[in-house]
Amino acid sequence: ERADFIKRLVLKASLESEIEVFRTHQNEFPDNSFDAYIYSGGSISLLEKKRKYIEKIKELTREFSEENKPILGICLGHQIIAEAFGGEVDESENLEAGFQKINIIKDDSLFAGIPKEFYAFTYHGDFVSRMPDGFERLAESRLCKVHAMKHKSKPTWGIQFHPEYDDVAAEMILNSLKDEIKEEGLDIQELLKSIKNYSEDISKGVMSNFLETVKATKFSIQ
Repeated sequence: ERADFIKRLVLKASLESEIEVFRTHQNEFPDNSFDAYIYSGGSISLLEKKRKYIEKIKELTREFSEENKPILGICLGHQIIAEAFGGEVDESENLEAGFQKINIIKDDSLFAGIPKEFYAFTYHGDFVSRMPDGFERLAESRLCKVHAMKHKSKPTWGIQFHPEYDDVAAEMILNSLKDEIKEEGLDIQELLKSIKNYSEDISKGVMSNFLETVKATKFSIQ
């Protein structure tokens, strides 16, 4: 389950963290009593149809952000944050998959101590085509111009890449999706070779930086 990978990374970054999982697709939603929120990826596309639970997440996102609660959206979560604040999501011309090179284009606390160029796991067919007003672009790749963004005045981030997937998880995911990957015209063997670029320091560093923001805003993960 996607949440398990995020939980594992959070605990690697901070053993003091306490985590509660909400399955929003089953109409489980958090209230505003938590100190921070992490939105995972998902297998759906925001372009397919409007879903009531997605609209509810968008509503809560605006509320949590207004209350200055730290939020980190990953992949689909990143796209939900973009739409929540008036941005747009479109279908990519090409599937971005495997460990791809990400370029940091603007300094930010989320990437403190992270090299300007790093590799991270990706798997997405949609992308943020227009950032919301009030957000700034932090990172890009060859195929995705908005790989990371942040609200200019709130601790709200979206990242398209997956820091939570390590080399073992990446291999499992790519092998499970090899038919889809082939249909997209990509070479599964080349994507599997990209796993050599996995760095635990990068993944742990991004999450550690987010958790430092939680502490800096006088909250602690509940």
